[in-house]
Amino acid sequence: MSPTENFASFQKSMKKHRTSFLLISLLIIIVVSPLTDSSAMGSIVLGAVFSIILLLGVYVISYNLRLIAVSLLLMIPASILIWIDALYPTIPFAIARYVLSAVTIFFILFVMLKNILSAKKVTTYEIYGALSVYLLVALAYSQIYLLFYNLNPGSIYFEFGTYSFSAILYFSFVCLATVGFGDIVAVAPLARSIVILEATTGVFFVAILIARLIGSLSITAKN
Repeated sequence: MSPTENFASFQKSMKKHRTSFLLISLLIIIVVSPLTDSSAMGSIVLGAVFSIILLLGVYVISYNLRLIAVSLLLMIPASILIWIDALYPTIPFAIARYVLSAVTIFFILFVMLKNILSAKKVTTYEIYGALSVYLLVALAYSQIYLLFYNLNPGSIYFEFGTYSFSAILYFSFVCLATVGFGDIVAVAPLARSIVILEATTGVFFVAILIARLIGSLSITAKN
């Protein structure tokens, strides 16, 4: 095979597995985040993983030039703020980072979800994509909780443990899965409203995904 053909084959393989790469990066940040809370180097590592997630998210939704342009306009400033906040942590940079990161992640997951629900056939690509969207929802809401805490530390109460990125990410997953352990509690009214929205998102996402999979299986059986 010529170099051009090898590159085309590599590019095709990458596109075929891009949702699985995104899923792996999301699982990595869940595992790595508790290990990066207590050091400056940990913040850099976390920033690197977060930037990779955003980059892979943009790659997943690169269906046309318009989506690429919009996603890059969101992702590039968000990544810059992530690195600035990791190297020179200040409240203003943190607030800007959380706002832009949340907007970027929500944009990525909405485009991904639309594409998954409109797919005529469900393959491993769509399944990995759906799992990635679920994890992205928790990551996006975690940015909102981090924003609230930085604006008002009393908005979220820690019965056990202390404030950290991993603690807030854990809290977001607890809300999304509607588990409600009670070790971290939203106190401010607006923070409670966001918790309600996230819990509702989690319930509806699972219901819609199951309905989509059943519908796809029914179509396949008929054919």
